[in-house]
Amino acid sequence: MALKLRLGDYIHLKKRHPCGEFRWKVTRLGDHVGLECFGCGRLTMFYRAQLESKVKEIRSARATGDIRN
Repeated sequence: MALKLRLGDYIHLKKRHPCGEFRWKVTRLGDHVGLECFGCGRLTMFYRAQLESKVKEIRSARATGDIRN
């Protein structure tokens, strides 16, 4: 199943980041998806196909009211 992501969306990954956070903000879209850790601000890139198996939940930026990019 293809992920339907938009810039600014928040995703909840299955595994915890070393800083202890599960939530990430989508900062770049394309073949690679850029993510920013909600806890420590670390930036990382995933292949879209890799990310599909790691995502637990997607929250739209429009639903949360945060549409800053």
